[in-house]
Amino acid sequence: MSAHRLLAIPVSLLVLLSACSSPDYEAQVDEKVTQQWMRPGMYVDAIEYLESDGYYYSADDVPGAIDLDQEAIVPLLKEMQERFQQEQYAILVEDEDYAWGIVMKLPPDDAKQKQVRSFLEEAKQNFPGMILEEWGHQWLSLDFLDAEEAALIREAEAAS
Repeated sequence: MSAHRLLAIPVSLLVLLSACSSPDYEAQVDEKVTQQWMRPGMYVDAIEYLESDGYYYSADDVPGAIDLDQEAIVPLLKEMQERFQQEQYAILVEDEDYAWGIVMKLPPDDAKQKQVRSFLEEAKQNFPGMILEEWGHQWLSLDFLDAEEAALIREAEAAS
């Protein structure tokens, strides 16, 4: 498991817990995406990036491990693109060869946003791991964990 993946677990837990206490968490997510992540040269089309040797999730060459990028994340992003026709970006890490996150521009109307939520709830049922979400008013940030990392999160949630 790579170091950036190990960091995702506590960061993801923190994000999930902090979502409950902020008065306008959605505005904070939007600001984080637009002000910190969407800097010139630091984001690219997510599907193109993952299909052209870029990666978000790496199994670190573990024998028999699922290629989460190609077998789960790309198909999910493609289906979301087909259904919702919204921009999706991979947020790049400066001087590194992987994406730090995946964001999607949300549809402007509430009914379409509810469809995105419903789609993701259904997608979670078949995803080989865990899909974590941070919802803004205008942006959705996605994080993905493999089955092993998802089990650690679930154990931590059960223990608390």
